[in-house]
Amino acid sequence: MQTTKTVFALLLVSCALAQESRPPQVQPRSAETQRSSHFPMPRSGLSLNRDGEGDGSQTLAGMLAEFCRVTGQNFSVSEAARQMLQATATGLVQPVDVPPAQVYPFVEALLIDRGFVITELRAQEPRLLALHLTRSNDPSDRSRARERCVLVPAERIAEYADHPALMVRTVIDVSPLDARLVANTLRGVIRDSELQNILPIGGVTSLLVEGPGAWVASVAEMLRDAAEIEREWLEKNKPAPEDARSAVPEQR
Repeated sequence: MQTTKTVFALLLVSCALAQESRPPQVQPRSAETQRSSHFPMPRSGLSLNRDGEGDGSQTLAGMLAEFCRVTGQNFSVSEAARQMLQATATGLVQPVDVPPAQVYPFVEALLIDRGFVITELRAQEPRLLALHLTRSNDPSDRSRARERCVLVPAERIAEYADHPALMVRTVIDVSPLDARLVANTLRGVIRDSELQNILPIGGVTSLLVEGPGAWVASVAEMLRDAAEIEREWLEKNKPAPEDARSAVPEQR
């Protein structure tokens, strides 16, 4: 019965993760949460134009230049990625004013939707990021992206729900679930094994989770939910204490 309950909890997680086949939906978060995240608050918001306005469609290259201006970040970009940025429009139908607290999630959501992920090369000033093509014919670019994941403590991973394109990794304690069973159950929901990974590590209840920040934060939240379901079931169904009288030897 306990095994059935454990598998049921994991199937709930699998079904939820299956919804990640589409680009992550970025939920608005407070300015205070954004300030406490890995990157500093942008100096100002962004004003992005709709396609065809002014001199032509705004490209991802133009959007990224504005992003660097307001955030103080800089990018190292391969020639292939640079050409793709210059050739790809943002795809926005209407102009949009992005407030400072939403600059990172908005820009990253567009980047990952167009086939890019971000890694961090330098966390100190001057800051430096790298841009990787996820749809490149060169699989080594995706492999490098996962190798450069930012290591995030499990208690802070929720902050990275605001970073749908930034590659991160964390270790989640899924006790009382078995990490190997969890990893095997969730193997089918990994869309790109060169960008996403769920792997047992260390003890029998520890999982290493790697991938884009919003995806990893979502996985971590659902794993914790599944672990909590299991804990509640175990508590509810634990054996009742023996009757004190049954422990007393029978008097003859």
